[in-house]
Amino acid sequence: MLPFCVDFDKNATIIAHYRAPHQQPLQQQQQQRQQQQQQQHRLTPKSLNSRIASKLRQRMWEHELLDACVYSSDESKLKLNLYVNRVGRDLVGFSGTVDWNYDADNETMRYWTYDILGHFTETEDETKMKFDIRVERKSRDQMGITGTMDVQYDLDNTTMFEVQILRSVSGAEDDFRPLPMAVPKQRIIDLKKLYDDIVYPVMKDCSNMPKIEGDKLLPWPKRIYTFNMCNFDNGNLPEIMAEGYYKVKCICEGEVRWSVIYFLQIKTQLIY
Repeated sequence: MLPFCVDFDKNATIIAHYRAPHQQPLQQQQQQRQQQQQQQHRLTPKSLNSRIASKLRQRMWEHELLDACVYSSDESKLKLNLYVNRVGRDLVGFSGTVDWNYDADNETMRYWTYDILGHFTETEDETKMKFDIRVERKSRDQMGITGTMDVQYDLDNTTMFEVQILRSVSGAEDDFRPLPMAVPKQRIIDLKKLYDDIVYPVMKDCSNMPKIEGDKLLPWPKRIYTFNMCNFDNGNLPEIMAEGYYKVKCICEGEVRWSVIYFLQIKTQLIY
């Protein structure tokens, strides 16, 4: 039945009358609305499946779980036993167990891995600042910086320090671009928070780098600092890093100008 009816009066003028649908009494409408709300809040397995099916009908794609491949570098700390469980023709999902036996903290929440490709050191006066470091690789997944750094001068208010971080997608020399996460040039004694939050947590277990009290990075002991497989596995580092090739330049100016450059490759960490 059409919602409009058309009549003609004596002057042949077309008059359209809207024919309203049948209206239920107001009290009956309210009762039906309450019943619908109660049904929405009462989730039975049947109603839940119906609502899920309704949502799925809005998609223009389907999926099928074929397999579950898991990996753990240390099964004594984290062991995964997952598999694809097919209950029916259209009901499939993951089942299994996760055996978690270590404390997760901010240091473990990362979604990237790295490879130390190389390094470069430079100093104006080796009698005051001398490097003898190398990249040591013990296995495919175990690498670090090993060697010595001989500091024989005083860091003071005139000593300036900066960190430049550059990234390249291809690794080509002319493709590196600076990133905003760099540390601008400033007095090294004012970088106490950076040292406590990032540098010392990375170095404390693999070197004799000092734990300095107070709010300034002073005094800095004159000594030979040793490094044994220092890497970036620990410390408060970013949770997410874009894939690519990185240059990390540490530049110090003052009584002696010296610099250390690390070349890294960052990859997204996938569980497979």
